[in-house]
Amino acid sequence: MSIYLDNAATTYPKPQTVIESMANFMTNIGATSGRGAYEKALQSDMLVYQVRKRIATLFNFNDPKKVIFSLNATESLNIAIKGILKKGDHVITSSIEHNAVWRCLKTLERDIGITISVVPFKEIGEICRKYNIPFLVDAAQTAGVFPIDVKESNISLLAFTGHKGLLGPMGIGGLVINWEGDLNPLKSGGTGGDSAYEYQPDYYPNRLETGTLNVPGIIGLGEGIKYIQEIGEDKIHSKEKLLLRYAFNQLQKIKDIIIYGPKDSEKIIGVISFNLKGKSCEGVAYELDQQFGIMIRAGLHCAPSAHEIIGTKKVGTCRIGIGYFNEKEDIEFLVEALKKVNKLSEGNC
Repeated sequence: MSIYLDNAATTYPKPQTVIESMANFMTNIGATSGRGAYEKALQSDMLVYQVRKRIATLFNFNDPKKVIFSLNATESLNIAIKGILKKGDHVITSSIEHNAVWRCLKTLERDIGITISVVPFKEIGEICRKYNIPFLVDAAQTAGVFPIDVKESNISLLAFTGHKGLLGPMGIGGLVINWEGDLNPLKSGGTGGDSAYEYQPDYYPNRLETGTLNVPGIIGLGEGIKYIQEIGEDKIHSKEKLLLRYAFNQLQKIKDIIIYGPKDSEKIIGVISFNLKGKSCEGVAYELDQQFGIMIRAGLHCAPSAHEIIGTKKVGTCRIGIGYFNEKEDIEFLVEALKKVNKLSEGNC
């Protein structure tokens, strides 16, 4: 028996339709998008465009050509941040950013001379709208789980990844560009069109998409989104909130457990961080995996600034990521396993 509770890293399992759609493309079409006028290449083009439209619909956006595909949210964030910022610019960012944002900003601070302010975020979209400031949102953990409306929330650029809440494969993500400002390409190269022109095209999506697209990944992502739309984001979010409430209730029954952050399912998305007193988070995760077949995350989770705030930067935490395919029984098994781990010889915290 195995239980997967690391959905904040990547969701597992994937819907069968995601797997089948990718296999079908590779078996029956297999042609590159944007690189040919023969039938299979045109089929590939149409499939990619259909996914752009599906993504635009998901985020209430009306311009599919400004849905840009990338490797993941990290690349999308780099495209946005490095494509906009120049020497002397000032950035306001939150105090709990993932390294995908923080390292990118710190590198630009060092290399080109931007300045950074770190603040707790609240109603930031309204502030950006008032002062006409581009607003970049990292939706790696929320896309597919929590309804996102780029218009209502005044989001200028939305970075997302396919392999988490959108239920798609690894290696595919994207950037929604709801902004008319200039965005310089992160990379330059072949786009399949305007090949005699010596510079990167100035129109979307070709301006920011260089090289051969990951068409199987795009198709898998499209099927993941289709699965979400058929179920409904509200239903997915409601189930995950139910499981979170149950997990908080059950975990607090464990002796010497420390739970970090709000213990309120209305204030978090699918993630609970905790430690057992006197035990290292790595040791706890190892025992859960080896003795009980339970997979969780341990460490700093690529977000050292968040751990700085909660006081765990030196020791890290255990983290469970609850997904739509988890059930109450998974939580119950985890709690019983943690009670047993608690009785094992103490580690070094």
